[in-house]
Amino acid sequence: MVVGKMSKLPAVVAADLKQETDMFTPFSGERILLWLSGSAKSDGEPIGLLAKWGETFYFAVPRKTMRLTTLKRRSDEGDTFTYLSMPLPEPLIFLVRADDRAVYIGNIRLYVDEFDQIVALEVVDETSEMKTAFRQRFGASLLPRVSLIAPEYHFR
Repeated sequence: MVVGKMSKLPAVVAADLKQETDMFTPFSGERILLWLSGSAKSDGEPIGLLAKWGETFYFAVPRKTMRLTTLKRRSDEGDTFTYLSMPLPEPLIFLVRADDRAVYIGNIRLYVDEFDQIVALEVVDETSEMKTAFRQRFGASLLPRVSLIAPEYHFR
């Protein structure tokens, strides 16, 4: 099981912006689709995980090193869904050992510009908050190992 969170923040601090009357809030009512694959190119089909922005997710994944290769925003437009690509600066990797029952990959914060493109990202370790929520949901018998997601070049 992989445990983590995706959040988005504006790349420009609100105090630096001029006063606007437009109340448009990008990403409201949207979800994020995370595409994971094995660390090797021949590791089969990618896995798509649909999560809510800013909420902790819990997904079953194979017990092997995984790559986060693609992000897509899913917006609801009437009766259809629209998927908009959010290219990552580089694929991200998290390590899953064969004996892991759950791993925590962190809170992946995306900083987006006015065109909704990722200009930076950071991984925030919120282990203490996650452990409390995890215990309430699954009990004290299982706690995830911390395996923060990191850029692929850290593992070369």
